[in-house]
Amino acid sequence: MRQQTLREQLNGGADIDFSSGDFHPNDVATLLKSFLGELPEPLLTHRHLHAHLKITELTLFDDQGNKTSAPDKERQIEALQLLLMLLPTANRTLLKLLLDLLYHTAKQQDKNKMSAHNLALMFAPHVIWPKNMNASDLQENLKKLNSGMAFLIKHSQKIFRLGKQSTPGTPGSANTTPTSKKHGRSRSFGGLIKKKVLGNHPAADRRGRHVSPPGKENIISDPCDPCLSIL
Repeated sequence: MRQQTLREQLNGGADIDFSSGDFHPNDVATLLKSFLGELPEPLLTHRHLHAHLKITELTLFDDQGNKTSAPDKERQIEALQLLLMLLPTANRTLLKLLLDLLYHTAKQQDKNKMSAHNLALMFAPHVIWPKNMNASDLQENLKKLNSGMAFLIKHSQKIFRLGKQSTPGTPGSANTTPTSKKHGRSRSFGGLIKKKVLGNHPAADRRGRHVSPPGKENIISDPCDPCLSIL
């Protein structure tokens, strides 16, 4: 009953004094999850699912250029910064506000017992879990999806802090340096995200690439291309 009353008041645009004690924090949390669950697709959208899965696999390389099992957090953060810029503005704004809330909630885990991992389990179904994936495929990717959500919460402050260098498409950013048409493709989001996913390893970047007949663009069939087909 309290949650329904709260929903009606919020939908009506009422100013609510949560310090009055009329509503419990659980009422607010449940209503927030309910709102996210009613969205037609997850907040990160179905279109970007495979890219997010690929980002969770980014690991460090050893001195010989071999992949290790240690996650490359910096590369993951940089790839996420670029990928999130492809979200619709409303999704990106809501995601930033939500992650900021969850980040500060997790910082109080000594009091509320809600770590980033626990919060990820609660909110991943509405933020990153696809609604159009069958049960077996979802189960196969469940660990990656949940860990990806936990990573977003833990590193949200860095992910949304782009620093002095403006990323193309950032609201309010201005291009002060003319962009050369000759290098336009290398400055695309696709090229930037692919660089973060593959790293600076030419051999991996060339794999699967072949030259098309004259008059047609080169076709790239890298293993990570399905996750970059959004670009």
